[in-house]
Amino acid sequence: MSKKLTLAFLPLAGCGGCEYATFQAFTEYPELYDMFEIVYWPMVVERTEFPESVDIAIYEGVINNKGHLKAALEMRERAKTVISLGMCSSFSGVPGLASYFKIEEILKDLYKGVEFEDEWLKPLPAPISVPEIVPVDYIISHCPPIPAHIHYTLKAIYNGEEPKIAERTVCSECPLKMKTKLPEEWRERIGKDVNPNVCFLAQGLVCLGPVTASGCGARCPRAGIPCYGCAGPTRDILMREGEDIPTKLAKQIAAYQGKDPLKEYPKVLEKLLKVYDPRRFYMFTLNSVFFKSKPFSMAMRTMMEGRSGGKKAFRLDIRKKAHR
Repeated sequence: MSKKLTLAFLPLAGCGGCEYATFQAFTEYPELYDMFEIVYWPMVVERTEFPESVDIAIYEGVINNKGHLKAALEMRERAKTVISLGMCSSFSGVPGLASYFKIEEILKDLYKGVEFEDEWLKPLPAPISVPEIVPVDYIISHCPPIPAHIHYTLKAIYNGEEPKIAERTVCSECPLKMKTKLPEEWRERIGKDVNPNVCFLAQGLVCLGPVTASGCGARCPRAGIPCYGCAGPTRDILMREGEDIPTKLAKQIAAYQGKDPLKEYPKVLEKLLKVYDPRRFYMFTLNSVFFKSKPFSMAMRTMMEGRSGGKKAFRLDIRKKAHR
């Protein structure tokens, strides 16, 4: 057996699902123990200090405060290769939805304006994804990540191979049947009349399958739930300057409706936005660096509207709700 590579796991602000998925990957694929020596992982090993150098560092969770920022920068200096694991780390995830609000309002509602005495616990203006702060070599998406994907990526890196990038969409893995033409109107909720064997789009329900990267086996549609995009957008949306999640979906729908997707997608998008708040399309990516690099993306417009107190902005007044 070749020499083991050293592995560090850096948990930031997350729910713990990515850590569990990684632990599950090592449990289901024990050959990983023959490839890697875990030198830092607070949940698994007792070592509390960062290693001087490490072959691979896995980041999970968003960078949420000054302590996270310091740790992310330090680990990057020590690591030869960095993997961003899960949607929080890679795209800002669900915590990134907080970027819609002003951090002062969130802290006021949740902590009654209490100041953090520890300098490293002081929050940043918004949760930040790892690629925005440090160079990332590989991204493993999904929420939570799939253990088989973690195993595949780590094994490929160990063998000196380049992991393949998902090229298809969730629709390519979905068994639901598409009708010949999609409806013109959309509804928000799944009713008893929904056919579990027919494509959600064909029944007037928004599903992000056509604009979401493959790899999950279309688990949610198979379970009767439209895709919410937890694998992140397809590569063309991420890399093309003028491409965006809702606009790309509107183009796809227009084409399915037999319309000119380039000329008539704005009308389709307008109807979608009457039913779905823009944040619905960015549930896992609202504060992603990929959309920040697109100043005219709907994600950027949505954040600006929220922070400026637009008509769709609202406060999380926990105290008021608690006394009802």
